[in-house]
Amino acid sequence: MARGVLAVLGSGEMAPGMTKVHRELLARHRPVRAVNFGFGVRLSRKRASDGAKLEEYFAVSSNHELNDPALGQLMTRHELERTIFQQRYARLTTVFAGPGSPSYALAQWAPLDLPQRPFEACLTAKRHVCISSAAA
Repeated sequence: MARGVLAVLGSGEMAPGMTKVHRELLARHRPVRAVNFGFGVRLSRKRASDGAKLEEYFAVSSNHELNDPALGQLMTRHELERTIFQQRYARLTTVFAGPGSPSYALAQWAPLDLPQRPFEACLTAKRHVCISSAAA
């Protein structure tokens, strides 16, 4: 069974040397539907801008959008918004997860009714997952 690609970057996901890695991963799919899976970062003043920096990095370095669905906020929204996210998740080509707390992330993702192992589901569906920092 063909599988997707799992890229594990210890840290430095936005370093200039990583641009080629991200471009090669994103080139595997047309069209690219990428999402920042937001590894459960609690939004402090410093961390609030990290998601925006990551989105800007991908837009400039690879000419692709890396959408941030604000997963932590999604669990308090209406059921229809969660259902729409689940449908979009099923069509993603790329999932990125990076800085943050793994235990906090799991608590945020639980109410979204994603597959038990969301990254494994991506890989089985021939999509790719790029994890770095705390996610790695």
